[in-house]
Amino acid sequence: MAKTDEEAALVEVQRLAEVAPLPTEIDPELNFTFKFDQSRTFTDVSKSSIARELLMSQDEFNATAPGFLAGYYSEARTNPNANLSWQLKNFTLLFTDADAAKRAVPAVGEKHRHALGDKYQGTNLAKYPEAHATWTSLFDTLYVWHSFDRFLILTVINDKVSDQIGSPDLPGMQAKAEKSIAAMSTRLAKFTPTPRDKWNTLNRDVDDMLAMTVPAINDTQANSVTIPAVYETHGALQVSPKIADDQRLFDETGVDLASFNGGALYRAKDAKSAQQLAERRSQLGRMFIVAPSPEGLPSAKCHENREKFRGVDPRYYCTISFDRYAAQISANQLSDAHQRISAQYSLLANSK
Repeated sequence: MAKTDEEAALVEVQRLAEVAPLPTEIDPELNFTFKFDQSRTFTDVSKSSIARELLMSQDEFNATAPGFLAGYYSEARTNPNANLSWQLKNFTLLFTDADAAKRAVPAVGEKHRHALGDKYQGTNLAKYPEAHATWTSLFDTLYVWHSFDRFLILTVINDKVSDQIGSPDLPGMQAKAEKSIAAMSTRLAKFTPTPRDKWNTLNRDVDDMLAMTVPAINDTQANSVTIPAVYETHGALQVSPKIADDQRLFDETGVDLASFNGGALYRAKDAKSAQQLAERRSQLGRMFIVAPSPEGLPSAKCHENREKFRGVDPRYYCTISFDRYAAQISANQLSDAHQRISAQYSLLANSK
């Protein structure tokens, strides 16, 4: 169970992953996600993906929008190459009450505009005039702040293609934002909040999935902290690198739970299905070559990323299955990848 109010708040917003629409349900083209930020929950806005959009410290945000508890975000783009796609992000921030979330819309919206400096243009959405919308020429991005019940939501539309060819399409971005807001509102209406006096009953580690997942190393990137999370099938699809492919794969293998910490762990319907899932996870494409397996663990499959410009993508990936479970880890050093996948196997084997 959650031991502190902060842990409970994180579990509460983690539940949003199960009701929020998948990006592909908002637009079928939004099929690719950023695969190295899989927990998606946060209490500190300066140490999560929202920091890149918000441009505020935690103290500044709390002063501007009192009542914030925790947040969850989803994102996807239309092409694995970000420069050839448009991207949608939805940051859903839980507040103490609906009034606090509603008051935060203009307050945070104006503070955000000032943070953007002279690089913004105020705009609006015809279908949602109460929303606070800002367009900026910085990477051709539309920011829309709006609220629903106890949630403050930041919807971000980023059109890299239009930005690269120097032909911004603000009406098209506004239409995309309106479509996203409609989908989010419909789904969030189905969310049943946990009463605050029941937060101590929220289960942080469903079926001991986190206990069986290799822990994260939280000093690999500045201003970033991995927050462990367990999701059911719908929530797990929110962080799938290729949503449509994984939806079919999860259906085939009967995935009902997934946990994310220092790696990804999936629970399939049986051992054969877990093996199939691990095998599919090891098929990484033409930019990868086979790397040695760890000594004494030949069933682990490892691959090396040979892309010349791989950016922040890790160099090595390893997969393993054990009983009903399939796992994948990544690391920049082969020795680290070997150590971590071996540790993951030991966690699974010793849990039985």
